[in-house]
Amino acid sequence: MNTPPTIAYNPATGTTINYTTGGTATAIVATPSGGSGAGAAATTTVGACTISGGGAAFPTTNIAQLSFVGNTVTAQNINLPNCVPQVAATNATLTCPESQGGAAAVNRVWPVVCPAAPTPIGPSVAYNPAAGAVAGSGGPVDFTGVTGVGSPGTGAITVTPSGGAAAGISTVNNCSYSGPGSTSFAGAGAVNLSFTAGSTSAQTINLSCTSQATAVTANLQCTETIAGGATATRFWVVNCPAGFVAATQVAVPTLGEYARLLLAALMLLFGMVTVSLRSRD
Repeated sequence: MNTPPTIAYNPATGTTINYTTGGTATAIVATPSGGSGAGAAATTTVGACTISGGGAAFPTTNIAQLSFVGNTVTAQNINLPNCVPQVAATNATLTCPESQGGAAAVNRVWPVVCPAAPTPIGPSVAYNPAAGAVAGSGGPVDFTGVTGVGSPGTGAITVTPSGGAAAGISTVNNCSYSGPGSTSFAGAGAVNLSFTAGSTSAQTINLSCTSQATAVTANLQCTETIAGGATATRFWVVNCPAGFVAATQVAVPTLGEYARLLLAALMLLFGMVTVSLRSRD
């Protein structure tokens, strides 16, 4: 006798299937029982299943058909395609036609939900030396490497990210100097740092200065932008030390050969005069 098996579903039909934020869902387990015989009259098919009403959240809507024959009790999985989370959660309908022994199909239906995409949040960033909130605060960033007046010096700020979510981006850029000594400093315009959520790799703000006869001070400011967070201006006091002034060398004149002979003659003459005067005494 040919009897198509009955199929039990887990989760049961009508149960809402919630996808993860990663766009995946657990398969539906279809378990047959109570069948006998062989051939089409003893076969129950499930599928091909489709997902409808999901729009861009469900770019793949077709699922392969399953077949269960006779007295099999081996479960099979209805593997659901991934969804693509959108700005808002998306509701759709999974429909699987089930046919026993070639009879008219009966639709087995589940609501499916693709969640909203997580909001990207950029990582927070920490500075060394620490940043200030207003001009004249933060740092100081003390430049090194200066020798003579006009020689170059270098300074650096280490920027370290932490945290964040959903591939959020944080940036540090739009840097500039201000203050009376600002013309002695360079490198701010080239600053353009970018950090992705989850990264812990530090990056460096590299700066330079040109030394003067006296120490020079200015203010550095940069724009910090965190996706899903705030935009803020960060400040540092930057110091370029004075260049060393080389000691002035005074040339000491030396005697030529003629001058040395003349000096010797004068000394000899002076000696002869001295002897003559003593002999008179």
